Amino acid sequence: MSVMKMSESRNRTEAKDSVREQMKRARSQKDSDWIREKGEEVQRRALGMETFVNATRVGCYCSIASEVGTDIVISECREMKKRLFLPAFDVREKVYQFGEVETGTVLIPGPLGILEPSGGVSCDAAELDMIIVPGLAFDESGNRLGHGAGHYDALLRDAGSAYKAGFAFEFQMVESLIPHERDVAMNAVITNTRVMRVMNENKRKMK
Repeated sequence: MSVMKMSESRNRTEAKDSVREQMKRARSQKDSDWIREKGEEVQRRALGMETFVNATRVGCYCSIASEVGTDIVISECREMKKRLFLPAFDVREKVYQFGEVETGTVLIPGPLGILEPSGGVSCDAAELDMIIVPGLAFDESGNRLGHGAGHYDALLRDAGSAYKAGFAFEFQMVESLIPHERDVAMNAVITNTRVMRVMNENKRKMK
């Protein structure tokens, strides 16, 4: 890698780390009542989307700390008899896969302390109709910034035509994120104030 390329890569990494710290700090300043109330608004918007209503297989996440909650979505999936899948760590493959949450499925803390289904049927992301994704920041082109470990990008890389919807509070929307070629963009980002649909993924700037 040339010196210029190394410098560009380092600058991009530093910029992403700066946004991560900014968003973590901003979320930590919100109290639990605010997080719950605004998170419910995000979820209600998702439930009203035709994509969710028509989906038969839904991928979701178990929220932690100051993330947008997913309890209402998970409950609605069960109520509407949708097949629900949550990320679960495959110890043998050392990667996350979507595991089905069926009646009687036990959720246990995974390697990162996040609840995940124990046992059950695994599912490729491409087999899902809609996948709800957490993030620290999103931009108007559907680019997503995670915690930096790359778990979700790996999980979504083969998602194919599955509709990917990011969950975020409105303050987590930023003007622009420059994605890496391995990053996976969203089809929509749902916040407590709007549903932002990505009309043209070709607008994404890749580096």
